Amino acid sequence: MQVSYILLIMLSTGILGGTVNFFSDSNKDVENQTKKVRNWMVCIFLGIAATIIIPLFLKLADSQLVVNIENDIFINHKNDSKKQSKDKVYQMPTDEYKSNAQTSINSDIFGNPNQNFHKSDNKSVASDYLLWAAYCLLAAAAGMRFIDLLVNKLLTQSQVIELQKRVEKKKEENKELAKEKETLEGEVEKIAKTEEKRIKNYEVSEQNFIQQLNSIPSNIQEAGLKTSFNEEKLPDLPPVKFKDDPQKGRFGGQSNFNGRTLSVSYKKYFLPGFLKLTIKVSADHENNLLKGNVYLFLHDSFADSVVMYAADGKKEIVHEVISYGAFTIGAVTDAGNTMLELDIAEQKDFPEDFRKR
Repeated sequence: MQVSYILLIMLSTGILGGTVNFFSDSNKDVENQTKKVRNWMVCIFLGIAATIIIPLFLKLADSQLVVNIENDIFINHKNDSKKQSKDKVYQMPTDEYKSNAQTSINSDIFGNPNQNFHKSDNKSVASDYLLWAAYCLLAAAAGMRFIDLLVNKLLTQSQVIELQKRVEKKKEENKELAKEKETLEGEVEKIAKTEEKRIKNYEVSEQNFIQQLNSIPSNIQEAGLKTSFNEEKLPDLPPVKFKDDPQKGRFGGQSNFNGRTLSVSYKKYFLPGFLKLTIKVSADHENNLLKGNVYLFLHDSFADSVVMYAADGKKEIVHEVISYGAFTIGAVTDAGNTMLELDIAEQKDFPEDFRKR
């Protein structure tokens, strides 16, 4: 059977299926059952159109029917050629012909490894073409419904493919994000370890500096003035609680205690954003002056984060420092019996941008 026969089947089943569709209940008007929704020419046209897209339908259904029909056509064409060659006038065979004939016989008996054609009998051929005609007739009878079904299936498949692409893309993005997360976590852990090490080193250097201050001779000559330092044993300070503000929470949290007051004021500095801070530790009453030395604990970013003043018998001590941002000041006096604390960030009279830095 030739390709023209296949087209003839599609055309005839398209006309027959379109006629069936015209007389079917689906073509009747809902309100007026005697009225047809589509005329017979439209139904036949849709029937033929439905048979034309049958190969696409079989492709989507993974059917081998089209391939089997192609093989049947090829095998029948080959058989016809052999039959015609047998009907030719007999001629005396030459040596070359005998050799080729022997090769052909061997090939027919034992098979040719370079060819792999499906052998089919008349029953399988008839079955394939009857099945093809049934598919075409069914599609033609369904008409527009079959076309809509196939179009929706194609759109659904394209959407599924697009969704699969998006899922794969999201998976790749998630992998990249996971790698970035691991890298960031490693960096954060590294920074945390470095910061923890810095705080520990600061606490050790702080204690060493206090010991050095306490080991200063009792009398020294500085700028022509005789200053007396008392040797004192200060209490051990609590560990650092806040890495960004190491003195916060280590000195009791009160700026006024035991007749002593820790205060701070400021003046604008010539550098933008910087302030000149004036830190004071003062006695509240004349009859209760400062005793021993005064120790000031500043932010660890300052070169002199711990300073000491000889304050025995003084009304107040004053320390000035240039700063770009707020921090907590700690003070110890009266041989360690009085501890004061002041957070500049909580001082409302300071500029807001300075307090937030």
